[in-house]
Order: sequence, then structure tokens, then C-alpha cells
Amino acid sequence: MSQDTYDLFVKRLKEERERAKLTQKEAAAKLRMSESHYSKAEAARRRLSFFETKYLCETDLDSFYIFTKKRVDHGDVQFLSECDYAELLCHYDIVCMAMIRQGRKMAGSLDREDKRVIEYCRYLLAAEVTDKTILKKHRQYRDCNQHQMAGLLGVDSKKLRDLERGKLLPDSELIWQMSSRLDIPYFLVLKDKNGLLSEICYWLKRMEPGSRNMVLEIMQKYHGTLP
Repeated sequence: MSQDTYDLFVKRLKEERERAKLTQKEAAAKLRMSESHYSKAEAARRRLSFFETKYLCETDLDSFYIFTKKRVDHGDVQFLSECDYAELLCHYDIVCMAMIRQGRKMAGSLDREDKRVIEYCRYLLAAEVTDKTILKKHRQYRDCNQHQMAGLLGVDSKKLRDLERGKLLPDSELIWQMSSRLDIPYFLVLKDKNGLLSEICYWLKRMEPGSRNMVLEIMQKYHGTLP
């Protein structure tokens, strides 16, 4: 389990705002909220709503860094920026399969946490083509009952049922908890294209050169960027 905390999420939110040279008023406008509410969110006295968090992902702030504390360079796959979210999901699945294959071929190239996260990610992609929420799909994958899953997230069973049925949308802290504690990528919850692209880049950098070149070639052929 990650040693990160939601307070550090908030700290990175402020760090990113200052890096972008935005005032709290300017950041609040981008997230379509009042300056007062944004100030409270940055002080961890208020949570961002689901939609405010989604708007955050649509800004120039690095949401991938804010959620994961990782920074990546999109240079190798800049051509993928033209893809829509559904297309990126297909590429992400290819990357996950390649990483699992690499782990099986090269003992020790992936640790247990890597393998678990990648396998969870591949499984959660199935939620995109079913009527089940990602949270419910994940609980079934882990073979947990609702009471157990609620305990992992620090919510009561009724709230979990509402989340699984889509009657309730998670706020920024709950999305962070899903990502940090359960390995449910935040960008799949929010359908964040930029975050998904960053995740693809992150795993490409972790690949051994042969696998990375193979995956990049497949992607480039698909987009017609190879002769």
C-alpha cells in the first residue's frame, strides 16, 4: 500500500498551481468553482467534487503528478495526443499485455506490486464495456464483499453501494484513495485522457528496449506514422 497521503495530494495541487504561475482565483476559475472553495480545497478543508476534479484534469496542471507523484515526458508518444480516450484505452491494453509478457520472460524485471497493478488495470478496462462501475468490477476481481471493500475505502456500506450503482460520484479524496489504496487508476475513474497518456508513457519507460520498440512500432503503424 502506498505511503502517500491525501495531504500530500493537496500539497502537490498547490505546487502545480504555483509552478503554472496561477493565482488561487485563476485556478478556481479553471475548476469552475469559487475562489473561497478552491482556497479551502488547497488547505484540505474541503474536497473537490467529482466534476471539479475532472475539470482539474482538463487544465494545464499535471494531474498525473498530483495523483501519483510521478512526472513523465510524452516525447516518445506525442503522436498519441491526437487519439481520443477510447483509442488510448486500446493502446494502454497493449502496453499492459507487453509488460506482463516482459515480467514472465525476464524474472525479476517486474516486482509483485508492478504485476498486480498492471493486471488490475487490464481487468478494469473491461468495465468500459459493461454496465458495471469500475469500483464494482474491482471488488469482484478481489473477491471482496461490500463490507470488506467499504472498510478498505473508509466508507460505510451504504455509501459503497451508492458508488457502485453510480448514484453517488466520488470526490477527490475518495478518487485518490481508490487509486492509492486499491490501485484503481484515477484516470479510468475520471476518463482523463491526459492522465491515461501519462500512464502509457510511464510504463513504456519501464519496458526493456526490445519490448518498448515493438510496442511503439505497433502504435505508429496504427497511426500511419511509419513508412
